[in-house]
Amino acid sequence: MAAYVSLTNTSLEQQAVQPSCQQPLAARQPAKRVRLANQRPKATATVDRPKQETAAEQSFAKRMNSNYEAVDSSQSGWRLEHWSSADGPVEEASTPPSSYYMDPQAFQLETRKVFARNWLAVGHTRQVAGIGDFFTGRLGDVPYLVTRGTDGELHAFHNVCRHHAAAVAHGCGTTQQLQCPYHGWQYDLQGKFRGATRTKGIKNFRAADQALMPIQLDTWGPFIFLNFDPKYQGPGVEEWLATGGQAMHTYGMDNPDFMYAASADYDIDCNWKVYNDNYLDGGYHVPFAHPAFTEALDIDNYHSKLHEVVSFQVSPLAQQEPNSEDPIVRSITENRRAGGGEGPKFAFVYPNFMINKYELWMDTFTTIPLAVDKCRVHFDYYVHRSKADDKEFVQQMIEGENIVQQEDVGLCQEVQKGLQSPAYDVGRYVPSTEFPMFHFHQQVHRDLMR
Repeated sequence: MAAYVSLTNTSLEQQAVQPSCQQPLAARQPAKRVRLANQRPKATATVDRPKQETAAEQSFAKRMNSNYEAVDSSQSGWRLEHWSSADGPVEEASTPPSSYYMDPQAFQLETRKVFARNWLAVGHTRQVAGIGDFFTGRLGDVPYLVTRGTDGELHAFHNVCRHHAAAVAHGCGTTQQLQCPYHGWQYDLQGKFRGATRTKGIKNFRAADQALMPIQLDTWGPFIFLNFDPKYQGPGVEEWLATGGQAMHTYGMDNPDFMYAASADYDIDCNWKVYNDNYLDGGYHVPFAHPAFTEALDIDNYHSKLHEVVSFQVSPLAQQEPNSEDPIVRSITENRRAGGGEGPKFAFVYPNFMINKYELWMDTFTTIPLAVDKCRVHFDYYVHRSKADDKEFVQQMIEGENIVQQEDVGLCQEVQKGLQSPAYDVGRYVPSTEFPMFHFHQQVHRDLMR
């Protein structure tokens, strides 16, 4: 069942003087209220990598690698079903078998080889704008923690106390130090162990070996990315995004004039890839599933572009007046067209991060796998500062996004049910529109086969 949250009556400026503690883009309980903020992010640009591995970190990396092997087909006897179309071309290809969306072991393999080995967007720098700010999240069975250290830099750690594995922080907030609520072990904001009571008598105990386990962190624009692979030595996020990141910048997706307005969560009974597939069909479903949304778009000239790990869908604005007789729908359509410009740009960053950018409005969302047939989609909404005081504009844009999402939720849940039918195994791609979906499937398959 999808959960939706409505906008509070608190204005952006009123909320600006209150503590801002937005939850991260990670698996968590659906929000009860929309959170408002008016803070510009403090950006950082360097990859936070462990400088030198301690013995404990080497042991941890070895355990992580053994976990990867545990779900590998060569270790368990289980094999991922063969996808004959992985090498294309799209004109001749069929979709991956339905088992890719229903098999719990395939889901486990994705957790380890897709989500644990790629850069993942987990939050926004405004969540940790000041020294001592932190937020927490979870990816599968891996809880994490992001802090702004006393050195002014961003840091990320596994949110697990080195003593007996309790979380050292919960939710988000501001603190001078981290203290495990179980036995009081203390860590600084850079993750170093700072002390504990009653430790006298422990032999061969080195404080340097008790630091929180680090996670590699990098940023692109205001967005925070983590890589959970302890052995990752690949490019940072900007180089990884490559020409796709350059296009995102050209489209203004890192524009600091966009202010955080609200958040929402949708819990959906479908595999995470079903939701992504719906986003990546190149607008094929839009005129059939989203009639109100279509009124803002020149759907005949809707088109897609592929980059290395990013794909884009672009549509000019519709020139005709809205057809709907519903005054709310007409108003939402006009708001989507506000500011003119070349029309909306929709970006997908592999494997699960999306950005919808209009001239005066932007929303980002992340598909978070919860189980083989369940996911959570977390939305953050941003308004251009020129419209920040227009509460009606903000409310109607959020309502417009909710209409689209409720329509998509129904479709995705029906698809998940259909995948279970013995009458369906694979389908075909419509090459003129669905090549971004095929590109996504190829990327997932590539990771699973590594």
